[in-house]
Amino acid sequence: MLTDPCLEPGTLWRRILEQTRHALGCGALQPIETEQRIVEDGGVGFLVRVVSNLARKDRYRKEQGDKGRVPDFRLTHRPLGPMNLPDFSIGSISLPSSSSEEGV
Repeated sequence: MLTDPCLEPGTLWRRILEQTRHALGCGALQPIETEQRIVEDGGVGFLVRVVSNLARKDRYRKEQGDKGRVPDFRLTHRPLGPMNLPDFSIGSISLPSSSSEEGV
């Protein structure tokens, strides 16, 4: 979980790995199983990942039953909005203030 509010230079990748392990461990992040396939188009091979198992989604829908349909995540999640998800936060990024911008 996030302990230092400011991300130190050179620590981004390490923090991403640590927070990913944390999110997987506490269940906040769930892996999506995929199969890799090569699809050729115009003589160029493209690696494509295909979702191989939607059982978790089906289970969730069955558990919801009469509670209503699965909520539309696009309506409740703002990917560019303020982040208030401690299980996914790696630290804040701030730029050093510059005092040499006088007269601009």
